[in-house]
Amino acid sequence: MYFPWSVSAGPRPSPIHLPFPLEKKYLHGLAPTEDEETQIERFAKPDHYSSLLEYMCAWDSASIESLKPLLEEMKELMPAEYWDTDPRPVFSLCANKLVSLELFELLLEYFPSAASFASSQFCYVDMRLWVGQDFSAEANLLHVACASEFCPDTIVESLLKSNPSALLAKCVLGSGTDLSASQDGTPQVHTFPVDGTPLHYLLKMRSALRLSTVQMVVECDESVLGTMGVYQVGGGEEYTISPLDCLAWNESIGDMIDILRYILRCIKDQGVEVVDNNRRGVSPLHLICQNPKATRKAVEVILKEFPGLMTRFSEFDEQLLTFSAETSSWVTLSRLVF
Repeated sequence: MYFPWSVSAGPRPSPIHLPFPLEKKYLHGLAPTEDEETQIERFAKPDHYSSLLEYMCAWDSASIESLKPLLEEMKELMPAEYWDTDPRPVFSLCANKLVSLELFELLLEYFPSAASFASSQFCYVDMRLWVGQDFSAEANLLHVACASEFCPDTIVESLLKSNPSALLAKCVLGSGTDLSASQDGTPQVHTFPVDGTPLHYLLKMRSALRLSTVQMVVECDESVLGTMGVYQVGGGEEYTISPLDCLAWNESIGDMIDILRYILRCIKDQGVEVVDNNRRGVSPLHLICQNPKATRKAVEVILKEFPGLMTRFSEFDEQLLTFSAETSSWVTLSRLVF
């Protein structure tokens, strides 16, 4: 399964060679012959079953009908510790375009500790650059659920209730969100790898997002709004980045005005600083104007809540004004400012 945020993730091991009768029975849903059943009993090992389950959870034909029989068979065969230690099936499912609450709950019946699982399955192949910045080398399931366009809000809600501390954990999924926020194959818009908490991924990666979803995540622990992630610029230089900044870069920001207004007001109520001096004075106003999909309304909402940003200068101002002649979003800003 391909997702923009999974590029450059650590390579997943190839599925081990499965005995043909096992593949026939579960992957193709065909009844094995009596002789083939004997072969399964004699030659199929626990590793065969676990590899097959992970594959089928990421499969483009994943369904309750296909997974339930395999899980029932494994329940009798697998050691008890397997169900509390193997995160691969549930991570693969949450990254599957076919993921649903029903499928997720099916896995929870067998993997009761899944909400607390952490895994490097989709993380950047070499995390040594970030571990010293309070980043984990492993992602929580909540990171993947928030980053995936196709993961239902009901699963995000379930994970928040089961493991709320995961909301403040930071990781780097793949090579980051340096590709378009859209996951449907449309051309990329931004080239900033942005990584951090599940909220960073939710606001940057989802091109369709409801206000109620954002409220649910933020209200779990409002301090997440002040938890800083990182983004990289040319030459590998890194700057801190807030969830608000991620929203400013979302390619669907024009359809997320209510969300933008909500985030801004929460930040104001908390007294969170919207300009990080570590970014040399760059504000959300600067960042939203680097988004070619930004609308006049989005800029107006930021200026209404934080009018002082109009006179906030950064070392990038000259670059921004030069670029304004080349993009419509900059022209929008120049009309407001001048």
